[in-house]
Amino acid sequence: MLETTAATFDTFLNFYLAPGVPAAGDLRSSYTLIAFDDDGAGFPLSKITIALPSTGNYVVAVEEFGGG
Repeated sequence: MLETTAATFDTFLNFYLAPGVPAAGDLRSSYTLIAFDDDGAGFPLSKITIALPSTGNYVVAVEEFGGG
């Protein structure tokens, strides 16, 4: 489970599968979006509950909803 637990802004979670080991400068378009959430943990917090294989490279992005 991925969850934001404290924030002063409306969080938005994106969870991606990366084609290889993630590195600074990777284009987000090279990742595959697996799950996303806005207020699953109650406004303004986010929560993703997902079962994943034991292998793979993943990226979590925590952003402000609306891009502020």
